[in-house]
Amino acid sequence: MTEMRGASLANPIKKAAAAFSGRLGVWGHHLETGEELAIRADEVFSTASVIKLAVMYEVFRLAGLGRLSLDEALTLDRPNMVTGSGILKDLDEDHRLSLREAATLMIVVSDNSATNLCIDRVGGWDAVNAAMDGLGLCRTRLHKKVFIPNPQAIGPGLGATTPREMGTLMLRIARRELLTPAACDQMLDILGRQQLKEPLVRDIEEFDNDDAPTDPLAPFALASKGGAVEGVRNEVGLFTTPRGRYVLSVFTNDSKDPRFHPNNEGVVLIGRVSRLVYEAWGRARS
Repeated sequence: MTEMRGASLANPIKKAAAAFSGRLGVWGHHLETGEELAIRADEVFSTASVIKLAVMYEVFRLAGLGRLSLDEALTLDRPNMVTGSGILKDLDEDHRLSLREAATLMIVVSDNSATNLCIDRVGGWDAVNAAMDGLGLCRTRLHKKVFIPNPQAIGPGLGATTPREMGTLMLRIARRELLTPAACDQMLDILGRQQLKEPLVRDIEEFDNDDAPTDPLAPFALASKGGAVEGVRNEVGLFTTPRGRYVLSVFTNDSKDPRFHPNNEGVVLIGRVSRLVYEAWGRARS
C-alpha cells in the first residue's frame, strides 16, 4: 500500500487488509479539517455500479442546460430490460416513468434497467465520459450499458475509476461546487435514499438501515453509492457525523471470495475500513 496520508489510520487499515485476497484502494477527505487519506488512491479499479454516480451527474448537468427535462417521460423498452439489481425488470414492457424516477431508481436500488434508460437519454457512454473529462476526472470511464455488450468498449466491466476520482466527484457535489446548489442538493437527496448502504455502516453502531440516529442530538447521515460484481465490492459515501462531514471512497477488486453474501470478504473489509475512519474523523469525543 502506498500514498498514505492520515498517519494515525495507516497501520490499522493495513492490519485490517492484511488477509484480504484482492486489492484495496481508499481515498477520504474531511470537509471541515481538510485531512486526507489515500491508499492506492490513484490506481484504476473496476467500478461495478459505482459508475452510476457519474451517469446521474450527467443527467442533472444536461437538465441544468435545458437539453432534457427531469420530468419528461421515458418508456421502458425490451432491449434495456436487463437482469440484476432493480425492479423495472419485473414490470411490463412499455411501462412509463419520468427521467427523474429513472435516475432515482438507478441510485436508490441500483436499478440496471433504469440505468440503461438514463445512459440512452444522455447520449451514451461517450457523453458521460466527456462530462467526466470536463471535471478533470479523466480516468473515470463508463464502458457500456449494463449487461449489454459493447464491441467498442475501451475496457472490461461496466466502468473504471480511481478511489480519488470517484471520491472527488462526491466531494464536489457535497461542497455544491458543481452545476447549481439546487442540483447538488437534489443529487444528495437521492444518494441519501440509497437502500444498499450496509457495507459502509455495518460496523458503526450509530447508523442503522433506516438512518435513525441512536442519539437524537447528534447528526448521523450517509449519502452513498455502491457496486458489487464477482470479485468486486466498492463504496463511495458522504458521512455526516458529530464532528463534521467527510467523504470516504473504498474500492476492493480481485477478491477470490465469489460469494454474494453479507460476509463476503470485500464487504467485511469495507466495513472495517469505514469503522476505522469513523473512529478517527466522525465519532464524538467525550
